[in-house]
Amino acid sequence: MEILTDIHEEICNYAMFIEQCIANKHHADFINLKAAMSLYWSTQSHKYADIQVEDSNLQFYLSECSIPDFQTLGVVSASSASPSNCLAEGSGLTTATIGEKALFEVSIRKQDNKPCMDSSGDVHAFLKHNSFDTYLDAQLVELKGNMMTFSYQHQQPGEYQLHVQVCGKEINSSPFKVIMRRPFTFKGDFIRRFVRGELKQPWGVACISNGSIAVVDHEGEKGVTIFDADGKMVSFFMEAMGLLNFWGPKGKCYRPSGIAVDCNDDILVVDGGMHRIQKFSIDGRLLNVVGSCGSGELQFREPVGIQVNAGSEVYVCDRRNDRIQVLDKNLSFLRTFGCGGDQDGQLICPWDVAFDSSQDVYITDSGNNRVQVFTPDGTFLRKFGCKGDGRGQFRDLRNICIDQKDDVYVTDCTHHRVTVFTSSGEVLTTVSAGGIMNGPLGISIDRDGLVYIADSANRSIGVYL
Repeated sequence: MEILTDIHEEICNYAMFIEQCIANKHHADFINLKAAMSLYWSTQSHKYADIQVEDSNLQFYLSECSIPDFQTLGVVSASSASPSNCLAEGSGLTTATIGEKALFEVSIRKQDNKPCMDSSGDVHAFLKHNSFDTYLDAQLVELKGNMMTFSYQHQQPGEYQLHVQVCGKEINSSPFKVIMRRPFTFKGDFIRRFVRGELKQPWGVACISNGSIAVVDHEGEKGVTIFDADGKMVSFFMEAMGLLNFWGPKGKCYRPSGIAVDCNDDILVVDGGMHRIQKFSIDGRLLNVVGSCGSGELQFREPVGIQVNAGSEVYVCDRRNDRIQVLDKNLSFLRTFGCGGDQDGQLICPWDVAFDSSQDVYITDSGNNRVQVFTPDGTFLRKFGCKGDGRGQFRDLRNICIDQKDDVYVTDCTHHRVTVFTSSGEVLTTVSAGGIMNGPLGISIDRDGLVYIADSANRSIGVYL
């Protein structure tokens, strides 16, 4: 009891000293506090042999706190954790949906990289908006050994920095960039139409990370046009050629049919009339060209859809060859799957391709009016949809995209509508926007959940929510 009384009295003295330092803004005195505390614990260790004190682990860390009044302060901690060795993982480190809990885990480790079990009270995680001084603390929801699970829930969209600190210092890779997105709940509400008059027959649309929209025009003089989010034309490239110049130079096109954007914001264009794939930088500089007419490797016959998976593999719908060709990030051939027919795993005129969060491959099998799902190597998994006019049926199945919840959006050009399915094929909704859609083809979803549809017959891009 005497030992506890002495320690309690000393701690109270330190608390009073800290209060005075804060009140008088004597920040430098906090540094002197470290020496005083170290001396005190060392004295107690020699005086009372029964007290186990980890004096060798008593450390002082300079704080990276963003509150101006406390920038010179530090943190005194008896923890053995090493911030630079601590790791975080989980989807909540990169993206979150407004109104939904986002989760991430933090692994606390010592200087020797072994698990540290004594630092739960020294871990702090918080969100800070990139443009405003708004903060949101993450909450600890589970502690197992050296693994800590945190959650947060926010109501405002935008870009945030997620800071994860141990003993007042940022852990490895912290702060993390988090995109706060609106919920991906598609109601089909028409928001606006843009680029009317700039396009002749838009076939494909792709969202770029900076908020711009890339559109491929099948019949226009401008093969690819870049628009900002408000529909203002920013740039164009890939000049179209006439039939007499059919075998024209690289960088030009004849009836382009598909478009995709990779992780570097490079733009891949299916030059369908030329039976090839062309790759451009976002400013229109030609990077690569592959393909010719035929049925061999890197040969195509009127290809259409194209998409890039999380592993940077490029999937191309080789329409008239009734197959899918898979290329690497340099557009070298990797593999192919599919063949002509109406059996499971067979394709007739595959039109477009998309990937879910597990990287399963969804193909719009337009000749069979169905969606088929494959593993990345082409093993058949399941199918849904059929020819008809009813709910979940198609007359002219065309393009496809998948949102963050793995809901599947499919355009039907003849029915002038978009049907949304679950990943297993259950119909969620069908939207025709009250007759506003006219020949919908390409479809893409931006980071805020807005749906962009290439309205080919209306020569424009429709924006829906």
